[in-house]
Amino acid sequence: MRALAEEIRLHAVPLSGLESFRATKACLAVHRAEMPESAGEHVLAAAGVPQWVLDLRTLPAGNALARWLAEPHLFQGQPGTISANCDTLVFLEASPSARN
Repeated sequence: MRALAEEIRLHAVPLSGLESFRATKACLAVHRAEMPESAGEHVLAAAGVPQWVLDLRTLPAGNALARWLAEPHLFQGQPGTISANCDTLVFLEASPSARN
């Protein structure tokens, strides 16, 4: 998980606004504190960056993050493969006070 977190910090950019956001198939991952450790969102949260955007098209082929994103994981409690369904991943850390 450390290698994935490091690669996220290396390749993702902070989400500061959508003005330069270009994606045809963007996916959103929202991490909440109560999520199990097996959730894909929990792994993405390990980077310690509360909001980021990752253009999957720019990831070096074969690195640990690209391989992990190509494997099926649970997102929102459902199995899915990020890189098969998305060209961009947007990650948000939900604040403890946020309620749905």
